Amino acid sequence: MTPARLPGKGLCRAGPDQSKAQAVVVGNLAIAHIRQSSRDVAVARLHQAIDVTEHNRGGGGPNVIFGAGRELRQWRGSTEVQDVYDRITALMGA
Repeated sequence: MTPARLPGKGLCRAGPDQSKAQAVVVGNLAIAHIRQSSRDVAVARLHQAIDVTEHNRGGGGPNVIFGAGRELRQWRGSTEVQDVYDRITALMGA
């Protein structure tokens, strides 16, 4: 999976310095962008939150990510959102 590229930002990757709390923060940013109808930025932030959660496991990240996934329903037909749903499903099985 290629890392998400945020507008005006470099590549977003989970690194050793990213904490469980960071997954919650980035997931909440994704929710804020969803509620502002900024699908592309929301999807990029959600990919970043999933990256951090996959790296660190646990914490509140999964709960925020699942909530953001529910809020993406309005765009469920788009390829980008389907990719996020696939990653969320994989996260649940991990």
